[in-house]
Amino acid sequence: MKTPRTGYFCATFISALDDSVQPFALWVPPTYSPRRKYPLVVALHGSDADHRMVPEECFRIPERGFRDDVILLSPNGRGDLDFRGPGESDLWEAMHWVRTNYSIDARRQYLTGLSMGGFATWRLAMEHPTQCAAIAPVCGGGDPAGLAHLKRVSVWRVLADRKRSRLNARPHRRSYA
Repeated sequence: MKTPRTGYFCATFISALDDSVQPFALWVPPTYSPRRKYPLVVALHGSDADHRMVPEECFRIPERGFRDDVILLSPNGRGDLDFRGPGESDLWEAMHWVRTNYSIDARRQYLTGLSMGGFATWRLAMEHPTQCAAIAPVCGGGDPAGLAHLKRVSVWRVLADRKRSRLNARPHRRSYA
């Protein structure tokens, strides 16, 4: 059996939707063991960005590394499609690729995103609440009518504080479009 790749890297899969090559970025702890089940954090990028934005620009994983107890996936989602249509399909396919190739705890899948990815985080969690143990949308909103679907999903909302030019993070149960 082939040893799974670890560390930070970019990879691709062939989309079942249209046979196109779709990229994603992945962090797998260097201490990865297939005997252990890992939580999966899925990080969605903002507009005018790609799959490398969150791991390289936000977390600076190539220079700093990342946690040894989690696998981080950052799909491309076809760029600026708001992770809708083919972009959403690619998200689920990238997650499937990771679950097929690595030992993932399906009860500990987390979704986060910045700006466009934050809006997609709200929408996807409301439409597919059984896929996420928790969400952390950053500077994104959603339809408050869909919040009833998130009764069993923990929410950590991060918004910009315009008066103080800083981010304000806190648990929250309301969303504003």
